[in-house]
Amino acid sequence: MTKLLALILMFASLPFAVAQSGPHAEALKKLNFLVGKWTSTETAKRPGAPDVEFTLHGVNEWAVGGTMLQIIESFEIPGAGTRHNHILMGYDAREKKYTTYWFTNGSGRPIVFSGDFEGSNLVLTQSETASNAQVLRIVYRPKNEKEIDAELQVKVGDKFEPRTVAKYVKD
Repeated sequence: MTKLLALILMFASLPFAVAQSGPHAEALKKLNFLVGKWTSTETAKRPGAPDVEFTLHGVNEWAVGGTMLQIIESFEIPGAGTRHNHILMGYDAREKKYTTYWFTNGSGRPIVFSGDFEGSNLVLTQSETASNAQVLRIVYRPKNEKEIDAELQVKVGDKFEPRTVAKYVKD
């Protein structure tokens, strides 16, 4: 299964392969602020229920010949067990956007995000949703070389509201 996933991701990332050696290498370099081993304290905000706090551990490193940033995370939510995220992020040279494929346990397909930098913040919005699904957005706000603030947001009406607020610290 792992080899099959790697093969699928290799073919899915072909538009990214041009970026590392071509003029889009600078776009990939902008993701270097995410590289490293991280610990994050997170608060999940649940409407109508108490917030849930948890700690996430992750390793972010370049993969697929330096054309994709691979993020592997694990965390335990009280009462819900251990969760794992496997995220691949790259630059789509054709679309001129950053694209992210977020796999999580229990899901047969990735959540796909795309976006760009707004100032120093990387803002990625869910690309496709079912008609009844909420639209998600991820915002990474680098503070310095060893700290990043991040939010997973949900679109409510015409605005985005935070659902998970994270403070990443490089180990």
